[in-house]
Amino acid sequence: MTPDLVKRFTATPYETTLALKNTVVQVSTNHPLVLDRLGSESRSSEKKIHAEPAARWRVVVEENVDLPISDSAVRSFSHDGLAFIRIGRGGFLASDRRAHTGISFVAQELVENERLFIDYYLPALLLMLQEMELPG
Repeated sequence: MTPDLVKRFTATPYETTLALKNTVVQVSTNHPLVLDRLGSESRSSEKKIHAEPAARWRVVVEENVDLPISDSAVRSFSHDGLAFIRIGRGGFLASDRRAHTGISFVAQELVENERLFIDYYLPALLLMLQEMELPG
């Protein structure tokens, strides 16, 4: 198994397995509110959690991001199994579609503001999961 080098720099001690848009995902984070917000979305999923997660995702919440909120445009690109979505305030989501793994770095304000989380982060995460080459 390849070591997760990103874990060396930021601990993500909060972890759970959720069904998001009918995909079972193991999510780990350094901010418990992320799991609460994603848990709300998970409860509306028709998929029941019985097996191993189809994908693994880490969410690193960063404090004191001093970028202007006006830069809330969403930009994305993908190439050769890798995908990247940039969301306002310096945040981004990146995934390796073939390895079924992803990571996000987001401003604390994006997580704590429910409207921003639902309008920007959640759709980006669901899109990344939808586009992964998941088994079965």
